[in-house]
Amino acid sequence: LVNVKGADFTGTFVKLTADVTLTNATWTSSIGCTIDGTHDIKSGANLRAFPGTFDGDNHPLTFDGTGTVKPLFGYVRNTTIKNLNIQGTENVVFEDHGLISTIEGVGLNNDAAIIDHVTLKSGTKTTKSGLVGATMTTNPYAAASAGFLTTITNCVVEEGCIIGVNGDQNMIGGIAGRLICEIDNCVSYADVYGKNYVGGILGTMDNAMGAAIVTNSAFHGTVTGTNNVG
Repeated sequence: LVNVKGADFTGTFVKLTADVTLTNATWTSSIGCTIDGTHDIKSGANLRAFPGTFDGDNHPLTFDGTGTVKPLFGYVRNTTIKNLNIQGTENVVFEDHGLISTIEGVGLNNDAAIIDHVTLKSGTKTTKSGLVGATMTTNPYAAASAGFLTTITNCVVEEGCIIGVNGDQNMIGGIAGRLICEIDNCVSYADVYGKNYVGGILGTMDNAMGAAIVTNSAFHGTVTGTNNVG
């Protein structure tokens, strides 16, 4: 596995064939970026995401080192991520979410990502939500258009994971934060910390015209927050 920031992966299928360890000394940029390095995707014209399939084949992907580390993916679009086990070691904290840095989709209506059978292993710590969330940048009302959907199925955040390690985030959840999404058959055992809109599974919906649907899922951890905690 190599860092492939900025590459064109349209239709690409990537499959792990062995266990992989990444360190924050060498893994300095997540897969998927904007072309000019800004946060403005310009309705996709400035977005060089990973539009393919990443199959972890149930191998552990371990992030090691000391301090913060970037998640595997930065930006996604028409992306499938499946069969992946993510482990952060004792002295590592994911600087964003544990799998994807951000869902940016203003002006986009095709699917963002399908995330299936991804597990965040015990002991992993994140600054933001367990797997994914959206961040508002150029649009003051939403991070993505209503049709830019993330589907999360059969995912687990294990007991011993700490989500929102600093306790200073809004719209944070054990599985996902602020997001247009469908979450099904997922479970979290994590301890989740935040301020406003803190959830065991989902923080909150991103776009009032979109959807945030959670079905057949369960939370067995703890949630600590100030307002709108559940």
